Amino acid sequence: MNGAVDREPGTEVVIPAAGLPEELLDVACKLAFFVSPHVTAVERPLPDTLRVRVGEAAEAEAVARDVRAVLDGLTRGYRPLRIRRIFGPDAEPATVSAGGADLTARLLERGWARRHDAGLWCLGPRLLGLIEAIDARLQEAARDVYAAPPHAFPALIATETLRRAGYLSSFPQNAGFVSHLPQRLEALAAFQDANGDSSRIAFPPGAQPEPPDQCLPPAVCYHRFRDLAGETLEGGSVITARGTCFRYEARHNMQSLTRLWSFQMREIVYAGDAEYVAGMAERGPGVLQGLLHDLGLRGSCETATDPFFVNVFGPKRYAQVAGELKFELRLPLGGGESLAAGSLNLHQDHFGKAFGIRLAGGAPVASGCTAFGLERLAIGFLAQHGFDDGHWPDAVARRARRHALAG
Repeated sequence: MNGAVDREPGTEVVIPAAGLPEELLDVACKLAFFVSPHVTAVERPLPDTLRVRVGEAAEAEAVARDVRAVLDGLTRGYRPLRIRRIFGPDAEPATVSAGGADLTARLLERGWARRHDAGLWCLGPRLLGLIEAIDARLQEAARDVYAAPPHAFPALIATETLRRAGYLSSFPQNAGFVSHLPQRLEALAAFQDANGDSSRIAFPPGAQPEPPDQCLPPAVCYHRFRDLAGETLEGGSVITARGTCFRYEARHNMQSLTRLWSFQMREIVYAGDAEYVAGMAERGPGVLQGLLHDLGLRGSCETATDPFFVNVFGPKRYAQVAGELKFELRLPLGGGESLAAGSLNLHQDHFGKAFGIRLAGGAPVASGCTAFGLERLAIGFLAQHGFDDGHWPDAVARRARRHALAG
């Protein structure tokens, strides 16, 4: 199937959300997909209402109950905090699209992308060329602004690494695990026999996958902290790396190119004492503004929070926003929709403690990262510039054409 998934039939459940702050409604719309696999759509027809579509009518009452539990959990301990904007346009820029779904449909029509499954896409040479052109600009910033040497990391990451990092307890809904069949002849033969003519994969007794000791990496920076585990840093350390990352965001919520299960990230990761990390972090806003200038884009940068799971959202959100530990680069897509395409992140000494990375005096290191979603930057670029590279900034168009032809 190459097009967007059609709206599925089902029962609609309307859930009042009066008084729920805007930022909590946004998180609730994401987490509502995880109350049941029968949730096929979550919408906000009114600012204070959620409309949830349930594929199985018999599940509607249970879904409504659990979505209300999500809303209650998000509001428990919630304290409003001022959102600080570092920069942003006074007015929304003109766009060629009316949101992510519309932009995805246009890319499909032009053959720039093909959908393989929920959140999994094949990118054609034109879109891939644009992504490579944008990443070339990011590599220049990593080299010239941060003096960050390039690294490459594996396609998998140890489950234990994500446990130590706190990812599995903060974002269990997004984790992806990797396993394999038992290394026993009879188990492999039983699996082979069970799946020779089967239309669905089957795991017969004794041939179930082993407990997963590897995961799909949700971000690049976790690799770096695993790389530094147990080390003592004599000074500051900075690297840049690009990798394929994975975050499962519910099958029915991954329908357009704005929300992918498998995606590319470029990160600049730094660790050292608090002064070194603060100095690196101070370069972030200038890097974002320089990127927008070179790409001819308009966007904003403001404090943000990660989509923590409902039972830890309150305290973790408060720590992030109150401490101004995370800022997001948001790009307008039209239709009142915007997309987070980059972020500036401070971790304090969390990963230093978790991985035993220390300074010469024995204290845990502080760390931070500047991260970019490459597909999201390309989508935001196309929303504002359109598909004719004759209307793109010259440097971007030249690079994109070169990469597309080389591919």
